[in-house]
Amino acid sequence: MMWKYFVFVDESWTARQDPFFGLGCLIVPQEKIWEYNSILQRAHDFTVAKIKENENELLNKLTDSEKLKFLWNRWFPYEMKFRNINKTTVEWYKRMISSYFKFNDAKFCCLLIDRSKYAFPDNMNYVDAYLNQLSMLLKNNFNEKDIFVVLPDSITVSSDRNYEQELTEKLESLWRQCFWVCRIESHSSVFLQAVDCLIWAVMYDNRWLTNEYKGIITDQVKEKIWVSDFKSNFTKHTPNYFSVWHYHSK
Repeated sequence: MMWKYFVFVDESWTARQDPFFGLGCLIVPQEKIWEYNSILQRAHDFTVAKIKENENELLNKLTDSEKLKFLWNRWFPYEMKFRNINKTTVEWYKRMISSYFKFNDAKFCCLLIDRSKYAFPDNMNYVDAYLNQLSMLLKNNFNEKDIFVVLPDSITVSSDRNYEQELTEKLESLWRQCFWVCRIESHSSVFLQAVDCLIWAVMYDNRWLTNEYKGIITDQVKEKIWVSDFKSNFTKHTPNYFSVWHYHSK
């Protein structure tokens, strides 16, 4: 039987000196896309409303010059990102995570590479490594009859490269039917924001970081899928599909 999917992709290696490279995919059946988007959007809108309430209270106490400093360089301040989890927002992020794990047909899969053990080859740049690992991650989560659209968070590539074409050709060489690839901005999609929170929760557990509120969200994800940590390979099927793969060389 042929199935159709949307795939939302985010990567976590924003800092080139970061010891880990993480890549996450959220796979949503075509017939569920509107329903799941509506549910996540409600959780997102609830969070934004709460943030705006707090901001209005703060702005009323600031002088005009202080307001300018507050507003300066605020790019998409209402985007739900793992890095934005704090004492004020943690309960609202828990609401979004709880909403996500009610999606019986959603699938999350991710790949982690410990670059202190498995460095990228000297002749391979970041984009090459990203495309190679993404194509393999998608290959392992689809069969030859599945048709899917890939919507990755926008990453920068040099002007002489065609990201969409390169990824499509890689998937075709692996006998996977990718109908379309289009990079989009994460602030435009609640699915991409959900991927960000999930992949960073996995990353957080592997980087031995200590932040009380990010730890709360990480623990919530672990509790939902009944695992004690994200430090080994596993695949869970309840409450929905969740797979973590740590790269090991052959």
